[in-house]
Amino acid sequence: MIEVRLSFIKKQMREVRQKQRYRPEIEKQMKKFYESLNEKDRRRYAGLEALKMGHGGRSYIAKVLGCSRNTVRQGASEVSDLSQKEVEGQIDQKPKKNKQSKKKEADTDKRRRS
Repeated sequence: MIEVRLSFIKKQMREVRQKQRYRPEIEKQMKKFYESLNEKDRRRYAGLEALKMGHGGRSYIAKVLGCSRNTVRQGASEVSDLSQKEVEGQIDQKPKKNKQSKKKEADTDKRRRS
C-alpha cells in the first residue's frame, strides 16, 4: 500500500516539475485546503508542495498559498528530515554564490585565458 502511494507521489512530482505551475483552478483548491489546516499542517503542506516543485518552489508556493517563504522552508525541512540549509538548496530560485567563490571563478577564468 505504502509503496503504491509512494510511486504515485513520485509520478505526480515528475509531472509537476515538468509543468512548474499549477492551473489557476488547482491553485484555488490548494489555497482553500491550506486554509482549512491548522498551523503545523499548513507549514508542512506548503513545504511538501515546494519540494515537489524543486527550484523556485518556495517562492511560487508562498505566493499561491499566501504565506511566508520562511514558513515554506521550515515546513519542507520538517517533512523531509533535511536541515533548513539543505532544503534551501532544493527549493530556492538559484543556488547563491558567495563573494569568495565568485572571486575564485574570476581568477580561474583569468588563468585559463593566459
